Amino acid sequence: MDRKTLVLLEELFEQAAADVEASGFARVSTRIETPTRERIQEAGEFLLERTAVRFPALDPYVSSNADGTITLVLDYQRTR
Repeated sequence: MDRKTLVLLEELFEQAAADVEASGFARVSTRIETPTRERIQEAGEFLLERTAVRFPALDPYVSSNADGTITLVLDYQRTR
């Protein structure tokens, strides 16, 4: 994955982390440039891995679509 996409995903994750720490819920989205199936899959895996490290008790949800929009949902209520 290219550096620009990694930075974009890291910013997305940090926003989700701040939101979930503040309110117990986060839903954040971004769009990756030049989306391919592989890039979208790698982006989703990156977000899941980051969440597992920082919030091991959470069960994150990542969705995507063909236009390259990636959405990360973190919810303490869903985990209970």
